[in-house]
Amino acid sequence: TNMTPSLNVAFRPGTLEAQLAASVDTVVGAAVQGYLPAVKALIEGAVQVQREQLSQAMWGSIKSLPPCGPTTVYLGPGAVITNLLLWGGLGILALGILQAARPLSDRRGRK
Repeated sequence: TNMTPSLNVAFRPGTLEAQLAASVDTVVGAAVQGYLPAVKALIEGAVQVQREQLSQAMWGSIKSLPPCGPTTVYLGPGAVITNLLLWGGLGILALGILQAARPLSDRRGRK
């Protein structure tokens, strides 16, 4: 089903506005009715042809911006805390492995 609302724009017949509206309708209709890959290729080709100009315009715009202010970078809690977390985690891992390796009879209590 077509969910696009119809637009009822009326121009006087024979005027430039009516001719432009008809030509836009024709071009858009052709693009929508199966020529979308061709229109996409046309746009991509135009961008490739104008890549150098687009790149120069983009970099010109970036270079015209004011420089960034000083920033502060947080590098973590520090070497001491990092080492404590590492060795503490490894110690807990070793205790868990030792606990799992004990025979089941030792955990239940010998009878």
